[in-house]
Amino acid sequence: MAGDKLYNRTEHTDIFTQPVQVNIVYFLPFTSLPQSARNFITMSAARQFAARVLGSDAIVQFTKLDEAQAWDTLISDEIEISRASLKNSPSFYRLSRGRRS
Repeated sequence: MAGDKLYNRTEHTDIFTQPVQVNIVYFLPFTSLPQSARNFITMSAARQFAARVLGSDAIVQFTKLDEAQAWDTLISDEIEISRASLKNSPSFYRLSRGRRS
């Protein structure tokens, strides 16, 4: 979604010519998020707080590094999850065995 519109990444537009089925989750509780997502959100909030409220360049620089590391961990976790999902797909199984049909 981009704002309040669903985005068609294939056609690069928010217009769909065919019906689309989606599952929308609003306001997922913070405690329901994976730990890596919670860490990233916390580090991002800390950096923003340091920049806007404390005005400390030193703290902002430290929290930028922490935020970047938390982002890397989050992305790594997402990649691992997607790999696990792919391994369970019949297409991946056939391709990994050298068969394409």
